[in-house]
Amino acid sequence: MSDEEYEYDAFISYRHVEPDRSHAMWLHKALETYKVPKDLVKKGFPSRLKKVFRDEEELPASADLSGEIDRGLRESRFLIVICSPRIISSIWCDAEVKRFRELGRHNKIIALLTEGEPSESFLPSLCEIRQHVIKDGAEVEEIEAVEPLAADIRERPDQSQRELKHLAKLRLLACILGCKFDDLRRRELRR
Repeated sequence: MSDEEYEYDAFISYRHVEPDRSHAMWLHKALETYKVPKDLVKKGFPSRLKKVFRDEEELPASADLSGEIDRGLRESRFLIVICSPRIISSIWCDAEVKRFRELGRHNKIIALLTEGEPSESFLPSLCEIRQHVIKDGAEVEEIEAVEPLAADIRERPDQSQRELKHLAKLRLLACILGCKFDDLRRRELRR
Protein backbone atom coordinates (compact mmCIF):
# COMPACT_ATOMS: atom_id res chain seq x y z
CA MET A 1 0.00 0.00 0.00
CA SER A 2 1.44 3.41 -0.90
CA ASP A 3 1.40 6.29 1.59
CA GLU A 4 -1.41 8.01 -0.32
CA GLU A 5 -3.71 5.00 0.08
CA TYR A 6 -3.88 5.10 3.88
CA GLU A 7 -6.87 6.85 5.42
CA TYR A 8 -4.90 7.82 8.54
CA ASP A 9 -1.35 9.03 8.99
CA ALA A 10 -1.24 7.58 12.50
CA PHE A 11 -3.13 5.40 14.97
CA ILE A 12 -2.75 6.32 18.65
CA SER A 13 -2.73 3.34 21.02
CA TYR A 14 -3.14 4.14 24.72
CA ARG A 15 -4.57 2.91 28.00
CA HIS A 16 -7.98 4.48 28.65
CA VAL A 17 -7.07 5.82 32.09
CA GLU A 18 -5.73 9.18 33.25
CA PRO A 19 -3.29 10.68 32.56
CA ASP A 20 -2.70 8.44 29.50
CA ARG A 21 -6.05 9.46 27.97
CA SER A 22 -5.16 13.16 28.35
CA HIS A 23 -1.79 12.57 26.64
CA ALA A 24 -3.58 10.80 23.77
CA MET A 25 -6.11 13.63 23.45
CA TRP A 26 -3.33 16.26 23.44
CA LEU A 27 -1.31 14.34 20.85
CA HIS A 28 -4.33 13.74 18.62
CA LYS A 29 -5.16 17.44 18.51
CA ALA A 30 -1.50 18.52 18.18
CA LEU A 31 -0.91 16.28 15.17
CA GLU A 32 -4.18 16.98 13.36
CA THR A 33 -3.93 20.76 13.74
CA TYR A 34 -0.22 21.10 12.90
CA LYS A 35 0.60 23.25 9.88
CA VAL A 36 3.76 22.12 8.12
CA PRO A 37 6.21 25.03 7.56
CA LYS A 38 5.92 26.58 4.09
CA ASP A 39 9.58 25.81 3.28
CA LEU A 40 8.83 22.10 3.64
CA VAL A 41 5.56 22.32 1.71
CA LYS A 42 7.52 23.90 -1.17
CA LYS A 43 9.80 20.85 -1.09
CA GLY A 44 6.81 18.54 -1.59
CA PHE A 45 5.70 17.77 1.96
CA PRO A 46 1.96 17.95 2.69
CA SER A 47 0.66 21.13 4.33
CA ARG A 48 -1.10 19.06 7.00
CA LEU A 49 -1.25 15.47 8.15
CA LYS A 50 -4.19 13.32 7.20
CA LYS A 51 -6.48 12.21 9.98
CA VAL A 52 -5.13 10.58 13.12
CA PHE A 53 -7.03 7.60 14.52
CA ARG A 54 -7.88 7.72 18.21
CA ASP A 55 -10.57 5.20 19.01
CA GLU A 56 -12.66 7.46 21.25
CA GLU A 57 -12.85 9.97 18.38
CA GLU A 58 -13.14 7.68 15.37
CA LEU A 59 -15.25 4.70 16.41
CA PRO A 60 -18.97 4.70 15.78
CA ALA A 61 -21.31 2.83 18.07
CA SER A 62 -20.67 -0.66 16.77
CA ALA A 63 -21.26 -4.25 17.73
CA ASP A 64 -17.87 -5.11 16.21
CA LEU A 65 -15.32 -2.89 17.94
CA SER A 66 -12.42 -5.26 17.31
CA GLY A 67 -13.21 -5.17 13.57
CA GLU A 68 -13.24 -1.37 13.61
CA ILE A 69 -9.95 -1.25 15.52
CA ASP A 70 -8.41 -3.68 13.02
CA ARG A 71 -9.64 -1.53 10.13
CA GLY A 72 -8.11 1.55 11.81
CA LEU A 73 -4.76 -0.24 12.16
CA ARG A 74 -4.80 -1.46 8.54
CA GLU A 75 -5.65 2.07 7.33
CA SER A 76 -2.87 3.79 9.35
CA ARG A 77 0.68 4.45 8.15
CA PHE A 78 2.14 4.76 11.67
CA LEU A 79 1.31 3.44 15.12
CA ILE A 80 2.05 5.73 18.07
CA VAL A 81 1.95 4.05 21.49
CA ILE A 82 1.50 6.20 24.63
CA CYS A 83 3.86 4.47 27.09
CA SER A 84 3.61 4.59 30.87
CA PRO A 85 3.74 1.84 33.52
CA ARG A 86 -0.06 1.57 33.19
CA ILE A 87 0.10 0.28 29.61
CA ILE A 88 1.86 -2.94 30.62
CA SER A 89 -1.41 -4.49 31.82
CA SER A 90 -3.35 -3.52 28.67
CA ILE A 91 -4.04 -6.58 26.55
CA TRP A 92 -5.71 -4.31 23.96
CA CYS A 93 -2.67 -2.07 23.43
CA ASP A 94 -0.42 -5.13 23.26
CA ALA A 95 -2.75 -6.69 20.66
CA GLU A 96 -2.69 -3.46 18.62
CA VAL A 97 1.12 -3.46 18.49
CA LYS A 98 1.21 -7.16 17.57
CA ARG A 99 -1.39 -6.65 14.84
CA PHE A 100 0.54 -3.69 13.40
CA ARG A 101 3.66 -5.87 13.31
CA GLU A 102 1.65 -8.62 11.55
CA LEU A 103 0.83 -6.03 8.89
CA GLY A 104 4.58 -5.78 8.21
CA ARG A 105 5.04 -2.24 9.49
CA HIS A 106 7.70 -2.87 12.14
CA ASN A 107 9.54 0.31 11.17
CA LYS A 108 6.42 2.48 11.50
CA ILE A 109 5.92 2.10 15.26
CA ILE A 110 6.80 5.04 17.52
CA ALA A 111 6.56 5.28 21.31
CA LEU A 112 5.72 8.38 23.32
CA LEU A 113 7.23 7.83 26.77
CA THR A 114 5.22 9.77 29.35
CA GLU A 115 6.34 8.21 32.65
CA GLY A 116 8.68 5.63 34.08
CA GLU A 117 11.70 3.96 32.58
CA PRO A 118 11.45 2.20 29.23
CA SER A 119 11.89 -1.18 30.95
CA GLU A 120 8.70 -0.59 32.98
CA SER A 121 6.72 1.39 30.39
CA PHE A 122 7.32 -0.35 27.04
CA LEU A 123 5.12 -3.29 26.15
CA PRO A 124 7.13 -6.43 25.39
CA SER A 125 5.62 -6.37 21.88
CA LEU A 126 7.24 -2.95 21.33
CA CYS A 127 10.68 -4.37 22.03
CA GLU A 128 10.57 -7.55 19.99
CA ILE A 129 9.64 -8.78 16.54
CA ARG A 130 8.36 -12.35 16.46
CA GLN A 131 8.49 -14.24 13.20
CA HIS A 132 7.74 -17.82 12.26
CA VAL A 133 10.44 -19.30 10.03
CA ILE A 134 11.23 -22.75 8.71
CA LYS A 135 14.48 -24.22 10.06
CA ASP A 136 15.52 -27.79 9.36
CA GLY A 137 12.06 -28.51 8.01
CA ALA A 138 10.24 -27.33 11.13
CA GLU A 139 8.46 -24.10 11.83
CA VAL A 140 10.05 -22.19 14.72
CA GLU A 141 9.46 -18.78 16.21
CA GLU A 142 12.36 -16.35 16.12
CA ILE A 143 12.42 -13.33 18.40
CA GLU A 144 14.43 -10.30 17.37
CA ALA A 145 15.06 -7.68 20.05
CA VAL A 146 14.45 -4.12 18.82
CA GLU A 147 14.62 -0.71 20.39
CA PRO A 148 11.53 1.30 19.48
CA LEU A 149 11.78 4.88 18.25
CA ALA A 150 10.60 7.06 21.11
CA ALA A 151 9.77 10.64 21.91
CA ASP A 152 10.01 11.50 25.60
CA ILE A 153 7.88 13.89 27.67
CA ARG A 154 8.86 12.67 31.13
CA GLU A 155 9.33 15.49 33.61
CA ARG A 156 12.78 17.05 33.80
CA PRO A 157 13.99 19.82 36.06
CA ASP A 158 15.65 21.76 33.22
CA GLN A 159 12.67 21.85 30.79
CA SER A 160 9.04 22.80 31.11
CA GLN A 161 6.32 20.30 30.24
CA ARG A 162 5.22 22.62 27.46
CA GLU A 163 8.70 22.59 25.90
CA LEU A 164 9.00 18.79 26.28
CA LYS A 165 5.65 18.28 24.57
CA HIS A 166 6.57 20.66 21.76
CA LEU A 167 9.84 18.84 21.05
CA ALA A 168 8.13 15.43 21.27
CA LYS A 169 5.45 16.59 18.83
CA LEU A 170 8.15 17.70 16.38
CA ARG A 171 10.01 14.37 16.74
CA LEU A 172 6.84 12.43 15.98
CA LEU A 173 5.96 14.73 13.08
CA ALA A 174 9.45 14.36 11.60
CA CYS A 175 8.99 10.57 11.57
CA ILE A 176 5.52 10.76 10.04
CA LEU A 177 6.44 13.39 7.47
CA GLY A 178 9.78 11.76 6.63
CA CYS A 179 11.92 14.81 7.27
CA LYS A 180 14.78 15.50 9.68
CA PHE A 181 13.86 16.57 13.20
CA ASP A 182 16.47 19.33 13.13
CA ASP A 183 15.10 20.75 9.86
CA LEU A 184 11.61 20.84 11.31
CA ARG A 185 12.78 22.39 14.58
CA ARG A 186 14.82 25.12 12.83
CA ARG A 187 11.93 25.98 10.53
CA GLU A 188 9.64 26.11 13.56
CA LEU A 189 12.00 28.54 15.27
CA ARG A 190 12.05 30.79 12.20
CA ARG A 191 8.29 30.64 11.94
